[in-house]
Amino acid sequence: MRLSSLAVCLGLGGLQGCLAVTTARVVPVTALMPPARQSEPREPEFAVSIERFIDERRNPAVFGYGGLSVSGQAPITADGDLSAAVEGYVAEALARKGVLRGASPLALRGRVQRAEVGALVTTRNYQADAAFELTILDPRSRARLWARGYAGSGRANDARTALAMAFGEALNALEADDSMLALRSAFLAAGGQVPAAPAAAAAPARRSDIDVVDSRAASRPDDYAFIAGIERYQSVPEAQFAERDAALFRQYAVKRLGVPEENVVSLLGAQATRGGLARYVEEWLPKNVSGRSRLWVYYSGHGAPDPVKGGAYLVPWDGDPAFLESSAYPVARLYERLAALKAKEIIVVLDACFSGAGGRSVLAQGARPLVTVRESAIPHDPRFSVLAAAAGDQITGALQDQGHGMFTYYLLKGLKGAARQDQDAHMTMSELAAYLEAEVPRAARRQNREQTPQVHAGDPALRLY
Repeated sequence: MRLSSLAVCLGLGGLQGCLAVTTARVVPVTALMPPARQSEPREPEFAVSIERFIDERRNPAVFGYGGLSVSGQAPITADGDLSAAVEGYVAEALARKGVLRGASPLALRGRVQRAEVGALVTTRNYQADAAFELTILDPRSRARLWARGYAGSGRANDARTALAMAFGEALNALEADDSMLALRSAFLAAGGQVPAAPAAAAAPARRSDIDVVDSRAASRPDDYAFIAGIERYQSVPEAQFAERDAALFRQYAVKRLGVPEENVVSLLGAQATRGGLARYVEEWLPKNVSGRSRLWVYYSGHGAPDPVKGGAYLVPWDGDPAFLESSAYPVARLYERLAALKAKEIIVVLDACFSGAGGRSVLAQGARPLVTVRESAIPHDPRFSVLAAAAGDQITGALQDQGHGMFTYYLLKGLKGAARQDQDAHMTMSELAAYLEAEVPRAARRQNREQTPQVHAGDPALRLY
């Protein structure tokens, strides 16, 4: 405030005079403050906030093998909401990573996918498997910016400890996973702006002509089907359309091949772990399949070759091509276990390849593709048939316009009736084999590559329906 003088003349009772008074000119308070220092621009900070965590299992209140009658099964009841418990542990892990904040434009969702525990009759221990998935969403479009699944297993003398160990292993995988850093880098590079969501996979241009199963076969009450399909893996590239193929094969197994719905086990995505494959192939099937049964085994997903020994492996959801012996399932072991069953007929369908050169095949980082794969010995057993998508040095392909893997597309189209060579209502193994051996190579050549199905028909005259 600056003071100034002003002469004011007063007349009071004849007393006259002039007084010198001072007046004040009001100035803004900010003018009295020292000049403000220019604030440094704040560095953008990457953070997420947990929006929702759900338990997507069919029966969230019970841990067990999904209600299946497994000998030695020990279901246990949850003390509380499992999703809330897992959310708490995930929040602690993210806080330790320094990415969890109460308010953030990046919303994280979680899903508990598996919580299974059962008794191992041979060792009197309990085996548990657990899996959950985390997803970060674009706040504007709700598109997925990042997603990862985490799985674990545990074995202990009691069921609860085994399950706790399984979730502990899955949480340890989250602690060790740095894949979120790629999203963090994109966020910081954009100056703290939410990066553009990755383009969604293009939907099939039209509905496939095999997607509708137009007839229902007579039920075969003794038959069984075990189906596994993995499209999005925990740590390896996607196997395009694999889960869609497996889900549709299930429909054909029930409606076209006569397998009762209750006799079908289908493991998709994170359900199809190495432990899951082993449990159903090595424990569930022997307890259920009888000498009157026809068994269908269908797998769609990645295969992998062992670069040293030349063996072929199925790659489960949690598989790692660098550690095949401990994380993948050997094709030779699959054949051996299936051949030991009491089944009347066994039909194995493999929509995978084992060259390591692409398609539905993966290889450890740094290894050379086109590994020479030693053919897994198919049992010399007239009960046993194998339909495989490609030769050992080839890759599998997909039909983008149909939204299916090429081999599964022609397999199901053949079963739908295209493979029949006469006018009767039945189809034999030889008719289906001839159709696959003609149509798949022809379609592959249109894509300027080679793909030759490998068919071993234990009984060519076997009537499929």
